[in-house]
Amino acid sequence: MEEETTIFYSWQSDNQQTRSFIEKSLKKVIKKITKQPNLELSPRIDKDTQGEVGAVHIGETIKKKINDCGIFLADVSLVDKAKSGRMIVNQNVVFELGYAIGKKSESMVILVANSDLGDTKDLPFDIAYNRIIEFSPDKDTRGTKFQQSLEFAINAHLESLSKKNEARKVLDLKKDVLDSIRDREPTRSVSEKYFDHLYNQYLLRAPKRYSGSDIAEYKAQTYNRYIETKELTKELFQVLSMAAEYNNKEVLVIAYKHINIISKYYDVVPEDNGQMYGISKDYYELIVYEIFSIILGCVAKDKLWDLLPEIAAAKIDRPSGYSEPRTLEKLYGYPESVLNYYKELTGQNWVIPTTQLIEERFKDQKDILQAYLDGCLLAYFMVNNYPWLVGLLLMSDWQQYVPEYMQEFRKKDFVGILQKVTGMGTLEEYRNHCWAQASRELGGWMLHNDNLLAVFSREGIKTKEDIGSN
Repeated sequence: MEEETTIFYSWQSDNQQTRSFIEKSLKKVIKKITKQPNLELSPRIDKDTQGEVGAVHIGETIKKKINDCGIFLADVSLVDKAKSGRMIVNQNVVFELGYAIGKKSESMVILVANSDLGDTKDLPFDIAYNRIIEFSPDKDTRGTKFQQSLEFAINAHLESLSKKNEARKVLDLKKDVLDSIRDREPTRSVSEKYFDHLYNQYLLRAPKRYSGSDIAEYKAQTYNRYIETKELTKELFQVLSMAAEYNNKEVLVIAYKHINIISKYYDVVPEDNGQMYGISKDYYELIVYEIFSIILGCVAKDKLWDLLPEIAAAKIDRPSGYSEPRTLEKLYGYPESVLNYYKELTGQNWVIPTTQLIEERFKDQKDILQAYLDGCLLAYFMVNNYPWLVGLLLMSDWQQYVPEYMQEFRKKDFVGILQKVTGMGTLEEYRNHCWAQASRELGGWMLHNDNLLAVFSREGIKTKEDIGSN
């Protein structure tokens, strides 16, 4: 259900034509915007003491309306000359604008001005340096150009407001989830709401529709949108790590199953067409791989091994028209376009670019980086997906990154769970599979290790017979 936000219109009484031109244009734009599909915030106009009854205090009423509005729109058209000869703006508008900037910040303000009344360069400096939408009733009698500019500005502000509102909801829900986990209270309902809202935050940051710019620019946009999601993943990790610490398996499973909110865009990206689909799809693959790896990493840290079969068997819903749901194995992708852009950006032809990208992303969050590595490596032994962060275990300082759970490969119970996950009939069959995975060349001759045998050997697993031997 869409929410409503108010656009407070601070108008000038000095020029009736300007006032009418702005108000008519604003109404047309809002009517058009409210017809947009998937609109999250529906705008409406408010002004002065409109809608108030009785002998209200005008100044206080206007200030309250400015406090409550989502967007403040001010007409800063030049109206007269001061004795000094300088052009001036309506003083009521100046007061309301100053109050709005103090309360809402400049990011929530839209300024418009009638260029027929004077050059905006003559506006007071603290107004003139802002972006101002100029219009000319003389040249643009129907207001077509003005309405286009106004529509673009309002949509941008609505998008910003939606992100802020959603971020506030996510933080509130995060607190509710953490409190419920800590107090060992029911978590199902609040967790579902939290992950729904959080995952939609990732969608709000997804690359915009391809608009005809060159492909290199679109790759850059997709990469930058991914980089912007780091704080979301940090928030997610806090919830997942606490859920694992408190043995709250329900939260971890819900986090995994709700990943379909993002993974559905593997199949359908309605904003794209043709060759651009593969590029923006990279964004969703990066996010999904990150989320399920960190979920598995948190499972591994607290050794909640009985969750692995449930996660591996979970069916991830797909959009209508796709009968077969996804499983963990089918959530894997490879963001080739973004990785090629990253190599160009850094000027390095990385052997395993995913490792470099993710290590740089979480260089200041070692706990998240380790959880990411632990999870993607676990997925490798569960469903054969190439582990994006494996480069950390192939470099010269690899020993500092070895997952604590590697010693579990000596235990029959743990290996038995992985055997069940893979659907292999016997322990010997899984031993052969696991040893083949450990022996597989994962990097190249330029790296310290070619494979994971050194990691296994460090834990006393020197032959395949050592796997599940205890």
